[in-house]
Amino acid sequence: MSILNNLRKIDLKLIAEELGETVPDNAKNFEIKKLIENSDAFQTVQEFVRGIVKSIVEDRMTKAANNKLVFGGPHTSMAERCGN
Repeated sequence: MSILNNLRKIDLKLIAEELGETVPDNAKNFEIKKLIENSDAFQTVQEFVRGIVKSIVEDRMTKAANNKLVFGGPHTSMAERCGN
């Protein structure tokens, strides 16, 4: 099982860019995965790539949690968000 499975497109794009790859704007998920898997870093130092994957996913999850706290989540009314 690849360490790239179940990642979002934005995560894949950030990983590829961290590895020095250029991702076309119209690239599909499978194309970005192939770009990453064919990179020198992925071929030689998978632990390094695992660290990048973990870091990027953790950053995204932290941002999402912070946004949920700030905006109150999807089921909060505007009055509740404004403290009324």
